[in-house]
Amino acid sequence: MDYYRGAYGTVGHVEKPGDELGLRFPLRPLYSANKTSRPRMFSQLVHLLPSVFSMRRLKILLAEDDDLRSLYGYILLAAGYKVNAVRNGLQAFAEIQVNRPDVVVTDIAMPGLSGLDLIMAVRSDDELADLPVVAITSFGEGVCKQARAVGATKSIDKPTDVTSMREAIEAAVSH
Repeated sequence: MDYYRGAYGTVGHVEKPGDELGLRFPLRPLYSANKTSRPRMFSQLVHLLPSVFSMRRLKILLAEDDDLRSLYGYILLAAGYKVNAVRNGLQAFAEIQVNRPDVVVTDIAMPGLSGLDLIMAVRSDDELADLPVVAITSFGEGVCKQARAVGATKSIDKPTDVTSMREAIEAAVSH
């Protein structure tokens, strides 16, 4: 597990040993260094705790080939998941064989092994057939339907936000 120091001295991590590039996730502090801002009181933060502590730390394998990999990795880390981010479907399928995640979140349009091909490969493997897969695409509802037709547990449009992504992941796990 590699650790990366964020912009505010907080630590984000990516579970991908040997990934030379790594991912850097600047995390927001509880208060700004600005002298006019005040730190939040514990009582103001308590409402955030139940969702974080009641949630199981799922291992997410994120397969995304473009710059959104860093953004989505940050979103998933901030939501409390353990994240392993790879660049394409071939790397994702290899990683699934070595370190099975709880959920795969995959882009559809990737070079080499596309997200659709990755989903079909996962569904055709008897040991992996039950693995939840969330497909993300910017190509609209038609491609989302195609992803579900080949075996995606859930599909969402991108760009997406933390709420939509978390809901899709949690729905896929409970499916």
